[in-house]
Amino acid sequence: MKKSLILKIIVPIPLLFMLYMIFFFSGQPGETSGGLSNRLCVWLVNLWSSIFSRSLTDIQLHNAADALEPFIRKLAHITEYFFLTGTVYLPVSVYTLKERYILATENSAYALAKLKNNHYHHSRSHTIKAFFRVLITFGVTVLFAAGDELHQYFVPGRSGRVFDVLIDSIGILAASLIIYFFVRNDN
Repeated sequence: MKKSLILKIIVPIPLLFMLYMIFFFSGQPGETSGGLSNRLCVWLVNLWSSIFSRSLTDIQLHNAADALEPFIRKLAHITEYFFLTGTVYLPVSVYTLKERYILATENSAYALAKLKNNHYHHSRSHTIKAFFRVLITFGVTVLFAAGDELHQYFVPGRSGRVFDVLIDSIGILAASLIIYFFVRNDN
């Protein structure tokens, strides 16, 4: 079996896993999801109190956990979409933007490179391809975030919120910028 075929078969697996995990957690009823978040926050507050030798009453512990919970939930959104963006980029980079798919900008850069030199073309061409791959990755991942919120709208005790898509987009943007930074000049 050819290496490229094996790569095309293996590359979507992390993406499918991430999508499954997000769909699974989003499909939990509000009470289940809230209970999981609350247990994590109680554990974090207990960890904090043991590290700093603080003794907390049960009421203080639960009040601290309740105060921490919204931040932990939003951080979870940012983190999961940060990693999802990386798993979306893998198949996008393998399956898209062959030479024939590069937009008019690429053709202009190609014509200019013919007039100047091939090194410029290769470098410029690669940067443009990397930019469009990351742009496609960003767009697809934001669509996944919107679809996830739509899914949550139909789950008992949950709601789909545009604000959560914006929170998810923080992780998506951070991952997209990091990916672009590493692949823009990668030959």
